[in-house]
Amino acid sequence: MYTLKMFLEEKRNTQYKDRIIELIKSINKIIEDTDFSVLYSKENRLLSIGFNVDENKITDTYYDLLASEARQASLVAIAKKDVPAKHWNNLSRTLTKLGKYKGLISWSGTAFEYLMPNINIEKYEGSLLDESCKFMVMSQIKYSQKLGIPWGISEAAFNLKDLNSNYQYKAFGVPWLGLKRGLGDEMVVSSYGSILAITDFPKEVVQNLKELEKQGMYGKYGFYESIDYTPERLSSNRKGVPVETYMAHHQALSLLSINNLLNDNIMQKRFMKNPEIRAVDILLQERMPSDMLITKERKEKTKKVKYTGYDNYIVNKYTKILEFPRKCNVLSGEDYLIEIDDRGNGFSRYKDILINRYKETSSLPCGIFFYIRDKKTGMTWKANYEDNNYDKYEVSFAEDNTSIFKAKNGIETDLKIIASSKLGTEIRSIKLKNTLENDMDLEVVRIL
Repeated sequence: MYTLKMFLEEKRNTQYKDRIIELIKSINKIIEDTDFSVLYSKENRLLSIGFNVDENKITDTYYDLLASEARQASLVAIAKKDVPAKHWNNLSRTLTKLGKYKGLISWSGTAFEYLMPNINIEKYEGSLLDESCKFMVMSQIKYSQKLGIPWGISEAAFNLKDLNSNYQYKAFGVPWLGLKRGLGDEMVVSSYGSILAITDFPKEVVQNLKELEKQGMYGKYGFYESIDYTPERLSSNRKGVPVETYMAHHQALSLLSINNLLNDNIMQKRFMKNPEIRAVDILLQERMPSDMLITKERKEKTKKVKYTGYDNYIVNKYTKILEFPRKCNVLSGEDYLIEIDDRGNGFSRYKDILINRYKETSSLPCGIFFYIRDKKTGMTWKANYEDNNYDKYEVSFAEDNTSIFKAKNGIETDLKIIASSKLGTEIRSIKLKNTLENDMDLEVVRIL
């Protein structure tokens, strides 16, 4: 008997089919309209990293390594016939060795460069790409063991925030795998960096994740972005600090990798079903050559992480401000110097150039000041000392920063000043807190 329920289910199924057909048409159109030839340099036979719209030409920097996340774009571009197949042969195949093993080098030596394309591109057993990816994982594990930290080094957010409290982001890698300099200067381990390898090394990845969990890397929504072991970014003698944030694309890479593990590389099978991709998959079957250019045969000596002791880290705090003698703090970042007293007066200097007006004999305050104005009442005050005209005032002098806390008119200001040795500049951040029940409309002005 044909029931109403059967009718509704049949109609619903028809609607789903129509919707799926629409999606397929839409996706196919996006694929067809995507033209990689715009980024292709016929002279170099390489894909540029981007297109300069203002100058109407491609950027003069190229993806030139086979061990790169960009090989995914190269394969698709060749399959679509947007670029010639000879482009694939122009991708560098420089190798590096570790013991009796060898593999391709990349730019940054990150897990992302080697493993990300494997989510949907098939790896043929014993091929150049397969051997290089396994070589990378072996290198990651050996390098991390020497440092005494978990493995999974890749590009990630790390323990440094900008003035808007956003974590900073960069590539971290194994020194002997990457051409980029300075890879051994910082130690950051990402959770997704090892999960990307879960289809080939499930036991090693699970063991590594358990270690990350022990070190506080697991939160409400799963594994955090990364853990930073770089001594310069740690405090209180900590050996590592979790970067407690989640990045959508890294979470997606983790989920897709786990899906491949549980469903026999389902994402690869779906991708490789495309006839255009099957037509060029011979490019993926390239064997490891016996005779090839080898680089980085002399490996940088791995140095175990040395954590700075903070037993001698002293912070001097002053709440009583005297006319004489004045307490001062000097912060130096090689070419940049900041001198500031307990009233917030002083000067900043880059090499021989004064950043602000300063005169030792001046009776007027000299320095870089933040002024706060209540737009409703018109009342104005400074974030630093003002002749006992405050509810609370405290200045803290440390070897790496100066902090000035002040409470006035129901507003608490917390000013922090540091000198950057790498950037040759200074950073002054100010936090405001309203301790009153009513809303306030404030204006902050900086005056040199």
